[in-house]
Amino acid sequence: MANSKQVHKATRPVDHDYNLTALTEACDEEEIEAMMVETAKTRDDHTPLPSPNPKKLKQPDEITNEVIFDAIQTLIKRFDEQDKRLKRIEKTMEENAQAVKVNKEDIGELKGKRTSH
Repeated sequence: MANSKQVHKATRPVDHDYNLTALTEACDEEEIEAMMVETAKTRDDHTPLPSPNPKKLKQPDEITNEVIFDAIQTLIKRFDEQDKRLKRIEKTMEENAQAVKVNKEDIGELKGKRTSH
């Protein structure tokens, strides 16, 4: 019955074989085989119960050309809004860069006046 151990190991990779030697010494091969079959049934034949609160799947709406057109128009509008926002941000960044340049020049002039006095 060496095959039953090999089948057991192949079908039950989570079981450990360190306890099989003690089992083999304590029982005869028919008892071991019966135990393996019983263990396999209790673990492998389990059918999970259905969820008490099953998720309700949303039914897809009918997709028509009108729905697709509306979705495209919405996306175009959003892209246009994003473009406007990006242009405002770019303008603000340019204004800030110019202000930094002017402030840097002013600071340089003030440092020059302070060291000369």
